[in-house]
Amino acid sequence: MFENNIIRNRRLARMAYINIIRYIGIAPINPFLPTIAKQRGIPVLVIGILFTFMPIFNIVARPITGYITDRWRCRKQVFLGASLLNAFFTPLIHFTPDFNDNGHAEDLEIMTHWKFWIFVATITVRMLLWMVGDVLQDTICLEILGDDKKSYGRQRVWGAVGWGTSTLLVGACVDWYSVDKEHKNYLPAYLIAMAFLICHFIVASQLDVSPKNTYEAHENVYRYCSLYVRPLYIEKFK
Repeated sequence: MFENNIIRNRRLARMAYINIIRYIGIAPINPFLPTIAKQRGIPVLVIGILFTFMPIFNIVARPITGYITDRWRCRKQVFLGASLLNAFFTPLIHFTPDFNDNGHAEDLEIMTHWKFWIFVATITVRMLLWMVGDVLQDTICLEILGDDKKSYGRQRVWGAVGWGTSTLLVGACVDWYSVDKEHKNYLPAYLIAMAFLICHFIVASQLDVSPKNTYEAHENVYRYCSLYVRPLYIEKFK
């Protein structure tokens, strides 16, 4: 039993480390996406519409990810794949088209231009990869905790530590790199995100995750989704 506790504590320590690294890799981009979009020349109205609907993907991505990874017992593989793809996909935002030098930045009219949809597709794929990785990291963490679910908050707090650390680090780097420039250059943010997400992939690949047969719980997926749909139905017929 003593040996089991040592192994468990080591796994929890590694999970805390993984939480820190992951959120250092995520935080450089997520809070700045609306600012980056505006700097690209996308109107504020369109940015508001875009980031109003973006969180809806989270409602869809989480149950689908859970279903697929439980059904085919590929939780760790999908988790690592999402992290690695995110590492290489994030810097692509830096190369998305700019609307400041053309005449297409006219409110909703910009949504008819192919450059706009390149930007939308890039950030959407990146956000989906983040959502998939996020739900699987939480699931793996809960599996490691076992019956000690009350310690979940202690693990998540390390993610907050990583997020706060990253915000200070990236903000300083972006300000330094953008000295004497008309607009902020977020290249350091992309590179920091890429570096830490690659580190996250390497460290997380060492986790010992034993897939469990949870396929019998999949019939509850629709019930889970209905919790989100039902309030909309009630609101409509008030």
